[in-house]
Parts: sequence; C-alpha cells; structure tokens
Amino acid sequence: DFIHCRVLNKTSQSLAGNSVHWINRPKNGPIIVLSSELQTFEKKSNTFSHLPVLVNGEDVNRSEMWNPFNQAADEELWLTGRLGVMSYNIKTRQGTILQFRTDTAIVSTTDNEGLVLDAAGRAWIGIYQYILSCDTATGQTNVYPLKDFYDSVNTHGFVPFLVSSTGVLYGGGWDAGVATFNPQTGKRKLYHVDKRNPSAVSNESSHAFIEAANGLIWFATIGGGINVFDPVSEKFRAFTTQDGLIHNFVVSLVEDKEGYYWVGTRAGLSRFRPPSNPFDPEVKIKFRNYDIADGLPSGALNFLAAFCD
Repeated sequence: DFIHCRVLNKTSQSLAGNSVHWINRPKNGPIIVLSSELQTFEKKSNTFSHLPVLVNGEDVNRSEMWNPFNQAADEELWLTGRLGVMSYNIKTRQGTILQFRTDTAIVSTTDNEGLVLDAAGRAWIGIYQYILSCDTATGQTNVYPLKDFYDSVNTHGFVPFLVSSTGVLYGGGWDAGVATFNPQTGKRKLYHVDKRNPSAVSNESSHAFIEAANGLIWFATIGGGINVFDPVSEKFRAFTTQDGLIHNFVVSLVEDKEGYYWVGTRAGLSRFRPPSNPFDPEVKIKFRNYDIADGLPSGALNFLAAFCD
C-alpha cells in the first residue's frame, strides 16, 4: 500500500513542501526529508518536524538547499549545499562550514555538485570544473581539475555518486557520460554513448549508482533506462521499456532489504531483482510496475527522492 504525505496548510506537523528532493536516515538517527526545508519524519504518526541547522546561532535550514548527506561518524553528517560543505552534529543540531586547504590556497566549495565518502575516510566532492579529495581525519586536500582529469567533461561538472568496494570512484552528470577514477592507480576513464557499439552506455546522463554483491554497477539514466556495468570487461547493458521497464526517464534507483531494486521514473515505479549475469543475452528481467492506478499520488517521481529504511 502507498501512503501519501503532502502539505497541510493549518498544521506545523505536515510536509513543508510537496516537491521532495531526497530522503535518508543517519545511523541511530531519525528519517530526514528535504523538501522546501529539512525535516525529520516519524513513521508511526506520519508527522514531520523542522530540523534546526544552527550555524553561529542562526538556523540556516529555511534558506539553503542541501544535497543528500554522508555520515562521517556516529553523530556527524556531512552536508553539501549553497553554503559549501558543512559538518553537522545530528544530536546538538550544530553545523560548521568546513574549509579545505591545499599547500597554496583555500578551495571554495560553494559551487559543489555533491559528496561521497570512501572506506579510507576520504571525502570526494564534485565542484564546478574540478574534483576535490579530502582526508576527513587530517584535512589533507587534493584538487583534480576536470580539464586535466578527463578528455571531455561538460560544463555542468562532475557529480560523484559511488565509491565501489574496490575503491573506484564512479560519477557522471548532465550529458557527461560515465566517469571512473581509481585513486590507488591513477587510472581514469570516461565512457560515452556509441551507437556503433551495442555494449556502450545507453545515455550520456547518469546518476544513482549501486554496486551489487557480485561487483557489477547498476545505475539510472535520463532517457536510456537503467544500465549495468561490468568493471572487468568494461561493457554496459541497458534495460528499457522494450524489456518491460515502466519508463526510460529514470530519476531514482534504490535497493530494498530483500534484494529488489526499485526504479523511480517519470511514469511510475518499477521493481525487479537483478540477475546474477545480466550480460547473458538470454537473461530477461521481470519488472513489476506501479502507477497511479496502484495508488501512487503521481506518476512523475522526483530526482533522488527515494529511500529504503
């Protein structure tokens, strides 16, 4: 069953805005929802509460948009947004805008595209025209200009989405292809659509990367359905409406506790269990699709606004 939460004009416990940008839950913390502001959500009562984000005594929650957070420690979240990169204590509600220094300068992070943390304690931040790497313990910072990093990345910049179990960084962006970078070896590669190659990525705009237990990388595209990538063979395979997916404009991709993947699109939801060998041409995916007729309040879902608790 689907439960619909929306803005109610006469109550402070309703959703703040009907356009939800992301949902997540920190370890041992509440569910956090971003619409027009950050709120906590209580599932038992279906109520929302304003989440203070205090910087120098001022609550900046209502004035700034925040990207999905990453958890640096038990009570510490790293948020990115228009103010830059913030360390936020979920218990005290206190936030600190972080500064990143190289040997020669302070690096501005106000024009960031998002952040992921790797197992070694490094933060990877996508910023307009470059990628920034920071050791969260020592503060040591490295800057990688995009013009030197890849042969061609568009002006929208690089958005880091996933650090795999092997330490490889996966990212993309609008019309930027799929980019990989291995910090240990320095190897980097950019994959683009190639109509002559059936094993190429199906779309230039990618996001919402997931690593499966077998090491394959699944991700969403804006118009090319869902793709799966084999890091060993460097081949891609796309699954689209021709395979039963409800729509090719995919806005979110999450895994539930039973191993199913949920695909949010502009026309509803699709659910499937990823096959162990999706590159076998005989393998078919059985999609279970949901739309307004199944109880969804709208078929057009929002970017990254999906979470499995």
